[in-house]
Amino acid sequence: MKCGYTYDELEAINKVRADKQVLQGLSAHRAKTGSTDPYVYQYRTLESFWSIIESDSFWATNARFSNDHEEQSLGMKKLREFLGMDVDADAAEALGDCYIVCFCDEDDKLSQWRGYAPEGVSIGFDFNNVRPFYIQRREGTGGKEEFVQIYNSCYKVQYISEDTKKNIFAQKFYLNPSADKLSIGKVPDFISYVKHIGFHEEAESRLVFSDRDTDLSGCIHYRSVGDIKVPYIIVKADGGETCKGEACIVRLNFEAGLGETLEKGLSEHFSRSKTEDVTVVNCVDIAKGEADDSLCFGCSLREAYIPGVNGSNPDCRYAHGSKQSFHVRNNNQIYISNSRNQEEVYQEVQTFFQKQDGELKKTKIWCEGHLPIRSITVGNLRNKEIVAESIRHYCSQHYWLRSVDVRASATPFRSSLI
Repeated sequence: MKCGYTYDELEAINKVRADKQVLQGLSAHRAKTGSTDPYVYQYRTLESFWSIIESDSFWATNARFSNDHEEQSLGMKKLREFLGMDVDADAAEALGDCYIVCFCDEDDKLSQWRGYAPEGVSIGFDFNNVRPFYIQRREGTGGKEEFVQIYNSCYKVQYISEDTKKNIFAQKFYLNPSADKLSIGKVPDFISYVKHIGFHEEAESRLVFSDRDTDLSGCIHYRSVGDIKVPYIIVKADGGETCKGEACIVRLNFEAGLGETLEKGLSEHFSRSKTEDVTVVNCVDIAKGEADDSLCFGCSLREAYIPGVNGSNPDCRYAHGSKQSFHVRNNNQIYISNSRNQEEVYQEVQTFFQKQDGELKKTKIWCEGHLPIRSITVGNLRNKEIVAESIRHYCSQHYWLRSVDVRASATPFRSSLI
């Protein structure tokens, strides 16, 4: 798929949705449990956190080296029981080499502080909608960075045990017990999201990248953990200059009346500032939905990608390619597309909103092409206030991070003193 301003990514996004149709139900689980939080959270040590935020990237580790030693094998065992056949040989090839990034559905969770970040932070990401990810190659041509592009989304893990009956297993993954045969090609759609019930406290969602998606052989790195070399890949939200648009789209996400006013005012502001190649669109204005479809990247309707959260019509029409109306929560946020003039556009948008009244001055401005970090919670470190201040200062100096919420944990956890 060619990068660029054309935003002709509907085909790729629809393919992901079709290939991973089974997994849509896993994400719906969050709505069934009453969660309307659109973010997922990763708990990291301070050292790991700074590595992520400074490099604007994260590492996905080979699934066979996770903290669940039954990773993939338990799911395969239950699949064999369901099918009544031995699928080891074919399934191993079908699974491919999987690399995973794990998140928790809850922020500020005691078990996560204890297990992963006793002296660290929780990072909130907006990874619910299908978007492009860029896997960095080990070596680029002529010293330039090169990337492999994969469209993907974050899906909910399901927990089972050795005693899980095959009909329960089928229900969890929307399998049809009466089907003559389950396509072995669909194995990766859910086996990588199976985990032992002993880990249920983690409330996990994950991103999974497989060499079934594309050839990852030139992207694999190794890190030392004791005597073991653990394979991992480097994942970014931007694929370099060739993936930046020549022009920029600014998406407002405000209720229709206010959105129309702000859209007009901001467009006039850009005209006066002589900032070229900028289109301003208010995405919640249903009357302009048809015109916006040709530009929509699916970036600003994040709540609409969680089935069940938004009532009777939860899906953005972009997911279907139709002109049906949609419903989103009014979250008064702005999304700037990944373009070569993005920083200039950001500065003008910020200037415009700083001149507005009341809460509009605090409008969140997010930038595509960067990790979608939305919040950072500092654990209860002895020096948590100075750590939080350090993070706020760093974010203030990087335009795409200025809207990130930085706060201290409300959980009074500390490492044991006895």
